[in-house]
Amino acid sequence: MSTRRFRKIACGVSAVASAAMVLTLTTGTAQAAAVSQHDYQFGPTSAYKLRALWTPLSKGTRPAVLVVHGGGWSKGRYNSPDPVKVATYLAAKGFQTFTVDYRLSQNAKWPAQRDDVSRAEAWIRARASYFDINTTRMFLVGDSAGGQISTNLGTYQRANKHWRGVVAFSPVADPRLAYDDGNTPTSGAAQQTLRDQALAVAGCTTPHTGTCATKFTDMASKTAVNAYDVPMKLYIGATEYVSPKHSTDLCAALKNSKISCAVKTVAGSGHGFAGNWDTNRWDVVLWLRSRI
Repeated sequence: MSTRRFRKIACGVSAVASAAMVLTLTTGTAQAAAVSQHDYQFGPTSAYKLRALWTPLSKGTRPAVLVVHGGGWSKGRYNSPDPVKVATYLAAKGFQTFTVDYRLSQNAKWPAQRDDVSRAEAWIRARASYFDINTTRMFLVGDSAGGQISTNLGTYQRANKHWRGVVAFSPVADPRLAYDDGNTPTSGAAQQTLRDQALAVAGCTTPHTGTCATKFTDMASKTAVNAYDVPMKLYIGATEYVSPKHSTDLCAALKNSKISCAVKTVAGSGHGFAGNWDTNRWDVVLWLRSRI
């Protein structure tokens, strides 16, 4: 076995003290690919962790996928079951994958969450030769609140300098819409919870006026759409609590700037990775491969 899998990263940031693992996964060919797995700390505290699942190569590179967990910006971790399941599947399909942490709303307010995922991206890029990554082929795959962060990064500044595309499941792409949907006499419990979570990550209480309105505008992925954004594929449950309007409005804005975007509505009330990943995972792989 090549010693390359066990070389240390000279990163200036300590690796998380968890044992490295080597998993054998079938890539769809007769030959199995050895996927290495390890947890790392990419920032100054334990709030900044990621898990890498990558195939060390003797030559060449592979595209990379950063998986961003959901949880209403207030819960979830890089090692939660759903993001790990997604990353493990994509690693088996030929991608170098990473599940990434970001500071939760009780510890930091927006745009800390966007900044943290960007920080993870920079950390990974700086170690592209170790992880055998093609840095011109990096994707985001996000879930719910993680879908909001992912789609926001896909429309942030010159996004195409960083990303090749974005996939999001049930993205809360417009937190002001989440507030409005959860603030009516007929709002369901899940909508009300999402309303409160949006206020918590923004750190304010009046999203339609003043500085709070400015914060919510920045949180909306459709706000700054321009010709430098990246293609997106969005999945939404037909009757789930996150309105399809989050995705359809974002896609309309992207298409208006001649950026490819598609929304796939999935039958039922399934939400995010937990509800809709298993039946759409191959569709995601095909879309990612089409963008390489």
